[in-house]
Amino acid sequence: MGMEIIIVKNLTKKLIFLVLLIVSLIFISSYVNGQKSNQISVELDIPDYIPDAETLRQPTKFFSGQPLRLVGNFSGLNLQSVQVEIRGKETGIQRTLEVRRATPLYVSVDIPPEIPNDLYDLILKASEKAYETTIQIYGFVAEELQHGEGGGGGMDPQELTAAVLYTSEVDCGPEPNEVFFEGCYWESVLAGHPKDPNLLVLTGIAGHLPNEPPLESIQVSHDGGRTWNPGSFEGIKYHSDPSSLVTPEGTFLLAANGAITSSCRAGTIVGAFYQGPVTGSVFTSTLFKKPPQNLNLNDCLASDYPKIAYDSETKTIYISAFAVKFEDGTIGQALFVSRDGGKSFTEQKLEYAVRKTRSPLLSVDVNQEGLLRAVVVFDGRFQLLRFDRKAETFDIVPGLDMYRHGIARVSATSLRYWLVYEGPEIAIDKSSQHPGRIYIVWAVAETIVKDPSFSLYRYGKNYDIFLAYSDDDGITWSQRQKVNDDTGQADQVFPSIDADSSGAVHITFLDKRENPDLPQYDVYYAKVVDGRVSRNIRVNLYHVPSGEGELSIGDYLKMVVAYPDKVYVSHPCSEPIPQDLSPNHPFRLRPMDACVSAVDPDLVPFQGEFRRGDSNQDFIVDISDAINTLEWLYLGTGQVPCQDAADTNDDGKVDITDAINTFGFLFKGDPKELPQPFPGFGKDTTDDGLDCK
Repeated sequence: MGMEIIIVKNLTKKLIFLVLLIVSLIFISSYVNGQKSNQISVELDIPDYIPDAETLRQPTKFFSGQPLRLVGNFSGLNLQSVQVEIRGKETGIQRTLEVRRATPLYVSVDIPPEIPNDLYDLILKASEKAYETTIQIYGFVAEELQHGEGGGGGMDPQELTAAVLYTSEVDCGPEPNEVFFEGCYWESVLAGHPKDPNLLVLTGIAGHLPNEPPLESIQVSHDGGRTWNPGSFEGIKYHSDPSSLVTPEGTFLLAANGAITSSCRAGTIVGAFYQGPVTGSVFTSTLFKKPPQNLNLNDCLASDYPKIAYDSETKTIYISAFAVKFEDGTIGQALFVSRDGGKSFTEQKLEYAVRKTRSPLLSVDVNQEGLLRAVVVFDGRFQLLRFDRKAETFDIVPGLDMYRHGIARVSATSLRYWLVYEGPEIAIDKSSQHPGRIYIVWAVAETIVKDPSFSLYRYGKNYDIFLAYSDDDGITWSQRQKVNDDTGQADQVFPSIDADSSGAVHITFLDKRENPDLPQYDVYYAKVVDGRVSRNIRVNLYHVPSGEGELSIGDYLKMVVAYPDKVYVSHPCSEPIPQDLSPNHPFRLRPMDACVSAVDPDLVPFQGEFRRGDSNQDFIVDISDAINTLEWLYLGTGQVPCQDAADTNDDGKVDITDAINTFGFLFKGDPKELPQPFPGFGKDTTDDGLDCK
């Protein structure tokens, strides 16, 4: 009996041990599996079409103000309920972050710019589940918050040349006390009526309040950009990535990303097409790309990055798009064509290179015969896609060398990256001067610097703007021609181009030549006529802050609409910032609004040309020129960059007699005219040793 009791006790102990072991294993398994399913990683939120995006998403360090992706398995969650918090381990800072996009694979958030250096916990919560990870974030340093005029210094703006007739603020940005993201400068595109320079439309992203969808952003002007009024979209919710034009008949056409209601936080992104009279302000919508029937309910993207072109003879609308989800489950580039005024669109898959090595269609236009032409980049050069009459087939013609890097430094002293648009952009001459000539403009870095301390390992240095053209539909190309006329190591990026009805070409770009060591840029304009490039002129009043870097103004800009006697340039802009704003307030780090400047191209001289008497190089002759010469001679405060122009009597030297000569010409009519070149622009025919920089 005693032996039986002992055996039972031993069996009971073993049974209890086994039960406890099983329970422990179940608990451990559950814990491990739960931890595994709740693991997330962090990377930069860089779009797929950025060159080498997969590598660039893994930076050497994370900075405040950057967009991040929290990557994990979020399938089955209520994506509308996603919340992300950030908690500083030493600073104790706690914030709820702006959620840009929530998908089954990743959640996009913005790190506030005011976050200081610290080790931070990132906590993602949804459907009663929590995901957590820890990263080091670096805040702004003093050098990244320094600015010149307009960026918080409150200095007077540079006196623009007489070629800039006027500049207007679109006034679609937030007030300093409003916490907005983006602004209408973000991916802003300008369109104008081909026959009426007074009718303009500017489209961008108006910004949005925290955790709210983007506001609609369309502004119309019926007086040549002097005043602006908001327009509106009917039907499909406008989201982003606008591409627009105005037809000769006066209809505004816009291809963009739209958003339709779905389980995705901001809705499913679809291909939206908007149109309406440019004389009005309300634009109706339809879909050029519907979500495919097999699109997962949690899949948030049906198409992206649209570009639009129009054939006025056949009234055909062409729209290209990237990252298109096809009915067969594949993803790629597509062309959508409408021959019924935008009521319906056909869809055609475009195969032109291995997906990971090619760019989207970056720019599209039609030639004088109504044939669609598009430019892409792969194999280290830009390539021209030439479509047939029905836009059903195309061939590919290789162009000049071009390597897309897309990364610059915010400033020469900052470790933060700036994703810059390099192009290329095309414009086809439809005038009688060079009918069918294809112009192409792009930015290219002189060198690629590999730096392990830089946030993205490498960056382009000394970006320049180049122009080339083809008179045989892309078979051969002219030698590339440098457009920017600076001689330093500053970057010029985000090129835009338009050809006017007289055959002249007009180019705009963002330019850091004035302050390469500061986180800011300016906007410059140049014209090209028969191969002659004009001097570059600045069109913005105040330097534009760019301290945030990354995608601070979007993926691209379309800044120029050109007519023979007037050119409009839309651009990000700023103004003197209230001194009571914090050092890292968003307005010290990014633009405040969109502006539009009107330029008289006839008042912009070609490189190497000047107007006699124009001592201060503002392209007109008035009393300020005589005063400038006297200040340069006797006070050391004036600047005379073109001594030939200041030499008003053409005697080979600049002295007090030149100022007296200018006063006499202006107020006494003696002399009646100044020596050539005058009253127009030209070169000095006198070999006198003076120069004109």
